Amino acid sequence: MNKQDNGESRFFIRWETHSKCMTSVMCSLMEHQSLVDVAICCGTNTIHAHKCVLAANSQYFREQLEKNLGTEQIIITGLDFTIVKSIIEYMYCGVTQILKKNLKYTIAAAKFFQLRGLQVLVGDQPDLRYEADLIHIPPPVFLT
Repeated sequence: MNKQDNGESRFFIRWETHSKCMTSVMCSLMEHQSLVDVAICCGTNTIHAHKCVLAANSQYFREQLEKNLGTEQIIITGLDFTIVKSIIEYMYCGVTQILKKNLKYTIAAAKFFQLRGLQVLVGDQPDLRYEADLIHIPPPVFLT
């Protein structure tokens, strides 16, 4: 399809599988820890990530990373590393697996970090939402 703009033709170009391809590439970048620019530390474990992915999926991370432009390391306490890793995997791939015993902590983390999409986990389960609301997550430390 083309359009006329000041006598010049313009063409609309669409990559039909763009979203699917981008998701696949992002999962691969995470899996191989390729081109990363921030280290997320939790306990004795570290996972590397891309600031732009964190910011795109979490309003909290976006605000903090914009305030702390030179951030190279994010220290997360109050959460088990398996939960942090699952949340990062979800941000990159749009899917993750969580043990049932970790669900309320994952929901609490999703709420704290203002993760897009993951907060709907509670659905119509008020007990689970209540349990998640009782969990305190200390703010991460952003180091340069």
